[in-house]
Amino acid sequence: MRGYQEQIGQFNNIWEAAKEIFGNALWQDDPTILYCINIPLHPSCYEHMRVVSDNLQSMVPASLANLWLYNEDMHITLMIPGRMADQFQEGDIDSIRGSIEKVVQNFPKFSVELGNINYFPGTIFREVYDRNGNIFALHNQLADSIPFDLHPEYRYENYNPHMSIGYLAGEHKGLIKHPKFNREIGVVEMKVEKIYFSAVTDAGHVYQQKILGEFPLGK
Repeated sequence: MRGYQEQIGQFNNIWEAAKEIFGNALWQDDPTILYCINIPLHPSCYEHMRVVSDNLQSMVPASLANLWLYNEDMHITLMIPGRMADQFQEGDIDSIRGSIEKVVQNFPKFSVELGNINYFPGTIFREVYDRNGNIFALHNQLADSIPFDLHPEYRYENYNPHMSIGYLAGEHKGLIKHPKFNREIGVVEMKVEKIYFSAVTDAGHVYQQKILGEFPLGK
């Protein structure tokens, strides 16, 4: 299991690579429904994350092309089973739902830490750390149970939990040069009490999701 300092080191490596390409790649929306397994932002962190998001938005030119997530839509992705007819078939939906239910029924509630700001091409996100490795254990158990994955290269040891804040399709190269930008914004603890399975689309730069099942952690 990846240790705490190793988690931070991995994100530092991602940031060093991201600085070189920041703003060169833009996020692209996709009208095709995407099926995801996520941890929701806990309501106790809503106000904190609203302030973080508002601060970031104030440093980027306003654009309808950018999609900033509302608190209710912010999440930590555990797995992305993918798209129907590409990664799996309609008949597999119930199997995925059943696999999630079996994994979580004996998995205890836990906490993670929301940390520094970071960047994938077109996506600004918050790093997620787990001192006890629970989120990695949960991901691994889901990956063992569900064979479908949009990005199998990011399973197991390549899984880096994060919370997306905004998907940027507009100009944003100046963000990291903004005098108020600081990627080190401290650490906030977040409770993980449930996960959910959803069908998501971001067509027209509007994030919409249909919850297909909510699963409280078992203990």
